[in-house]
Amino acid sequence: SKTDKFYIKQYEAETNLRATFVVDVSESMHYGNGPLNKYNYACTGAACLAYFGYEQSGQALDAQSTFGIHFCASFLPIALLLIPVSMMWNYPIDSGRHAEIRRMLEARRTA
Repeated sequence: SKTDKFYIKQYEAETNLRATFVVDVSESMHYGNGPLNKYNYACTGAACLAYFGYEQSGQALDAQSTFGIHFCASFLPIALLLIPVSMMWNYPIDSGRHAEIRRMLEARRTA
């Protein structure tokens, strides 16, 4: 019968999930210094996603896994982005400083 009331239906559905994480191992992924290269970042991201819920057990994601995936996909990159942004903010390079750095590099190259 019609009651003019709204109802919310909630249900949980368990699904099987098979996930494969693929990381590019080409030469361009080794850009960067030491452990701070693209390859290591990609491996860390894949490991975080695997740890926080992409298991081969076939179970649906729980609240902790969902939080972990959201954290790795949004909050962690934002936090890591703040590091270079703060460096750029604290060490601005204007045209004069740029010219000085170029002269130093050119002197190093010719020496």
